Parts: sequence; C-alpha cells; structure tokens
Amino acid sequence: MVARNTIANRRRSVYRRRAVEAELGRVAHLVRADDDPHIGLDERESLLTALAELSPREREALFLTGWDGLSPADAAHVAGCSPATFRMRLSRARRRLSAAADRAVADDATRTRTPTPPMSALDPDPTLPSVQGEHR
Repeated sequence: MVARNTIANRRRSVYRRRAVEAELGRVAHLVRADDDPHIGLDERESLLTALAELSPREREALFLTGWDGLSPADAAHVAGCSPATFRMRLSRARRRLSAAADRAVADDATRTRTPTPPMSALDPDPTLPSVQGEHR
C-alpha cells in the first residue's frame, strides 16, 4: 500500500512538472532575450494609463493576441466575431494604444516634478517656541 502511494505521488509530480514545462515552452516566444525585466515605474504607469483609454473590446483584442498568444483567427473565435472584424479591432486597438502611450510619455515629459527640499528646509523654524520636554 505504501509503495503504491509513493509511486502515485511520483507520477503526479512528474505530470505536474511536465505540464509546467509545456506551458513555459508555449509562452517562451513572448519574451525576448534583450527584454529588461525591470520596467520603470513611469513606463508601467504610462502603459496602464494608455490601456485604460481603450474600450473593453480593444483591450480584449490586445490581451488575446499579446498575452494569451492566440492567432487572430483563434482570438476571433474566442471573441465571437469574424476574423476580418477581429483583425480590424486589433489594428485599431494597436493604433490607439500607441497614440495613448505617446501622449502619456509626452505628458510625463512636460509635467514638472516638485524638487525635494534640502534638509535645512525641513528643520523647524527657529523663531517658534520649542516644545521639547513639554509633557501634558
């Protein structure tokens, strides 16, 4: 009985490992060797802002092809439309995302950031009475 359970556990482990390896192989084409895994916070925020400007159908088109790795024909089937309609939706979504991302980058470049005050500016005003040592 113990040997049977041990063998069954081993088989399940091997099955799970192979399933993970197959899934990694399926999505490996989404990552290029020259991609930097540390995208800056400003770039991530700009992209999320640009994605928020898209309609739900346009976001779906981008995610089905870019995130899930589906072909336009397969994605059209999932979206419940014809392949020609889906290709137009995807083209429009890519164009709008690019324009929105360009606007977000331009907005970030023109936005003035408040400089950090020097430490002396954070010191208390010497003309104010000191409250050190006062306890109520």
